[in-house]
Amino acid sequence: MPLPRSPLRKAASPRAVGPILQVDFRSPRPIYLQLRDGIVAAIGSGALRAGTPLPSLRRLSEELGVNLHTVHRAYDVLRQNGFVGVDRSQRFVVRGASASEADPSKEWEDAQRRLLSEGLARGVDRTELVRRIGVLLKAVGNPAPHRRP
Repeated sequence: MPLPRSPLRKAASPRAVGPILQVDFRSPRPIYLQLRDGIVAAIGSGALRAGTPLPSLRRLSEELGVNLHTVHRAYDVLRQNGFVGVDRSQRFVVRGASASEADPSKEWEDAQRRLLSEGLARGVDRTELVRRIGVLLKAVGNPAPHRRP
């Protein structure tokens, strides 16, 4: 019996997997972080749900044309950040939110603060930052409501 296809299935481009993952080799952002960000965005939008297996390291590496160790690094960062786990068959799978996990708000707010500070340092005024945040929030869809302990 064939394995179910991953939502990160191969697209026409050898550098993109489905509509979810894209790698820009000209970007100054490391490829493993591009992969991490793409998978987090897919989880946030609901395209990847809890329990969904991610493609194997080798398969995703071949489909995107990136080094196997780069994919492993991205998956490992996702695991460390709590977005994916490893199941009994040693596959990486999307994790669901767990009430037993520590509240990630502080780390998340620190990341937001860094990004907003960077925008201000680049000369973007506060009104424009608020406008851009609204546009981005609409673009990512309707994420699940944030739980407060």
